Amino acid sequence: MKISRTSNDFIHKNNFFAFLAGIAILGVLLGVMSYCFMSEDFLNQMALAQENFIEMRKNQDFAHILIKSFTSSTIFLGSAFVLGFSAIAQPVEIIIPLVKGLGLGVTMAQVYSQNGKDGMLTCLLICIL
Repeated sequence: MKISRTSNDFIHKNNFFAFLAGIAILGVLLGVMSYCFMSEDFLNQMALAQENFIEMRKNQDFAHILIKSFTSSTIFLGSAFVLGFSAIAQPVEIIIPLVKGLGLGVTMAQVYSQNGKDGMLTCLLICIL
């Protein structure tokens, strides 16, 4: 007897993971939507920050880039770790992927608005790093 595995089985077995992934995707969508309502001055500051980010990454060595890449992930993982100690704060942990998604959504919308289709590689690097 052959057991067939489908993606539907994976989601049903890991529905909490699917819920958290959905929250993160919702955060990305909210981040992209919030980008539409940002002021012109704030958008110019974001463009300057993106240019500085890319220039900084070009001029640094691999070890320094690796350490800085882990910093943002460590902040989110550390906050989840600390919030996990309290039963009252555990529902607040669900907001962590939403906040991470908001940041990614705003950043990716800004990159796409500046670079168009050429920004796809930059957005992929931002998601990975």
